Amino acid sequence: MARFEIGISDSDNDTEELRELYRLFRDDDGLSTESMQLEPHAPAPGRLGITETLIMSLSGAGSVAAFNRCLLAWINTRKPGRIEITMNEGKDALVIDGKIPKEVMAKLMEIASSGSRGPS
Repeated sequence: MARFEIGISDSDNDTEELRELYRLFRDDDGLSTESMQLEPHAPAPGRLGITETLIMSLSGAGSVAAFNRCLLAWINTRKPGRIEITMNEGKDALVIDGKIPKEVMAKLMEIASSGSRGPS
């Protein structure tokens, strides 16, 4: 199982953008809503309000494909800003400023796929 934490910063409305991504994931038939949640936390230094992190777990190739499809579509339609994705309990991290290059998305899919396979 692969565990992801996704956070947004440097946006005019970080929380609303993250909730938009959450809704996109939630509405996709290939993803289980039981495996995702929005978790509030303290804002970064110098910022006001409460921010959130989207936490989700994926298992199986279908959910990995759905995750990647939704994430890529969402990223490519939003204004550039900082997105932080932590995977596999902090072992892998990806920080994106703007759009995701295809080679980075391929690496993300590789990490997600390897983490979503059960024990051999």
